[in-house]
Amino acid sequence: MKLAIFSDIHGNLEALTAIIEDIKNKEITEVYALGDTIAIGPSSKVCLETIVRENIRMTKGNHEMYYLIGTEHYVTMSENEAKHHKWIRMQLNEQSKRFVESCPFEYTYEAHEKQIKMMHFAHDGIDFINSTDSKGISDMYPQTGYLIVYGHEHNGTELMEVNESHYLGLGSSGCRKDNQTFYTIIELTDEGFEIEKVWLTFNRDQFIERMKSIEYPEKDFVSRIFFGIKEGE
Repeated sequence: MKLAIFSDIHGNLEALTAIIEDIKNKEITEVYALGDTIAIGPSSKVCLETIVRENIRMTKGNHEMYYLIGTEHYVTMSENEAKHHKWIRMQLNEQSKRFVESCPFEYTYEAHEKQIKMMHFAHDGIDFINSTDSKGISDMYPQTGYLIVYGHEHNGTELMEVNESHYLGLGSSGCRKDNQTFYTIIELTDEGFEIEKVWLTFNRDQFIERMKSIEYPEKDFVSRIFFGIKEGE
């Protein structure tokens, strides 16, 4: 059984399109997107519509929660961040909301007497648990005997083993500073699991043009910090 998993697309339609087209050429059992499909990039609505159309299973991420319950719930959010998320809400519609509301916080997949839990990050079933420098996901989500796959941390992590569980941070497939994106294939076998990170080229020029064509709060900051778009590029 092979699962294709990615996370943190963040409105990057070009990266999402490249991932989906490549997955179609593989023998994949199920496809999962682990939240934060929306916000930061320019194409939140179309990315959600693409996830729905391609029958991809999606979990909620923290940006989906900002959308659903409002930024005023998050007292640490800056005024500029709140303006950005208000703009995101204006781009989405009732159909977007119904779909995001239907997304769970996690999925569990079982095969060959093994279990994978997939989520955006550690959660309590109501919202996500804030991490600290001294407290990682293995402390906040101390399950035993699972492979736990998560997103949220854009740089990702190497596979680690803690108390008979394995933890894998995927990283962001959408917040890319070059023309490369990726997804992860996990194959469950009688012997265990195999993990393959698949790198792809996406149409960055088209993505940059899309960014330039839309005005929204914090666009210059987002372009530089999250996508590495330089002035004049």
